[in-house]
Amino acid sequence: MSDLNKNECTGHCATCKKCTVDFSKDLISEDLGIMKVEVLDVADEFFANVGAAVASMGPTVEVFRASDLKKYGDFRLPALAVNGKVVSQGKVLSVAEISSLLMKMF
Repeated sequence: MSDLNKNECTGHCATCKKCTVDFSKDLISEDLGIMKVEVLDVADEFFANVGAAVASMGPTVEVFRASDLKKYGDFRLPALAVNGKVVSQGKVLSVAEISSLLMKMF
């Protein structure tokens, strides 16, 4: 995990040690208006970019590292999934690209 996530966490990052809610139990629901963003890769750069992109979006976006890549079928790493659907694959997106993509879906 990058220092960016540790130092700038606002409580919405499921993997940050500062967060107090265990989001790993899949408590997030589209019915609640919360966007679940999963990073399908182990690259810290991509994860940090996603964290930076959602930092300004507030608590309505949750960021995770996907634990079960098989549930998404075939895709190229790195990939980004939103609410269970792969929306980007095969490229480390910049913060601006991620922000733009998520804002279109929001």
